Amino acid sequence: MLTRSLVQGEETPRAFTHGGNQRTVTEIVTRWYTETHCYFRLQADDGYRYVLRYDLDHLIWELVMGEIDRRRDVGAKRRGPPERALFRPNVAVDD
Repeated sequence: MLTRSLVQGEETPRAFTHGGNQRTVTEIVTRWYTETHCYFRLQADDGYRYVLRYDLDHLIWELVMGEIDRRRDVGAKRRGPPERALFRPNVAVDD
């Protein structure tokens, strides 16, 4: 996991490894916080969106969810909002 420390000391994801492939974060779409975790919904360079969670107590990153745009597989000629499918891997993000 590659991160960037912001002025306030918050870690922001820049890249992560999933399925043996390194993904570069192209955009942080949104972020939210709980008492024990920081969550980041982000866009990666593979065109998928992911939710990463940072555990503030144990200082570990986890891949919580990914969002797949099914139009990528059937071509871009289709109009209307993208069909989406979710996958929920239950694994920690590689360091």
